[in-house]
Amino acid sequence: MFQKIRELSKNLAIYGLGDVSIQVVNFLLLRVYVQYLSPEDYGILALLGSVEAIAKLFFRWGVDGSFMRFWYDCEGDRARQRLASTLFFFLLGLNGLLLIASVALFAAFILTLLPEPSQNSSSLLARQLS
Repeated sequence: MFQKIRELSKNLAIYGLGDVSIQVVNFLLLRVYVQYLSPEDYGILALLGSVEAIAKLFFRWGVDGSFMRFWYDCEGDRARQRLASTLFFFLLGLNGLLLIASVALFAAFILTLLPEPSQNSSSLLARQLS
């Protein structure tokens, strides 16, 4: 019993340190973000974060939680391998179809999200580049 508790606490520490280390790196990068990013860049990062949060819902499909739940119901290694491979190929096929559809609809999606630049801004950009 103590071995299971020790193993649990070891795994908890490993995964906990992984989550904490990501947050520490993000905090340390804050100075870099403030120095080098413009307000427009922050807007782009916020937009990417929003898209990522929505995409997580579609690309994970709640399978991670169900996988952990059904893993312990499997009676042997063969059943666990079948469970893992079934979920893997399900996610691969479904997310592949979603990827193909999103690439096909990318241009229309971008045009609705971001307006086209005006003539003044494009001429200003051309002057800055030359």
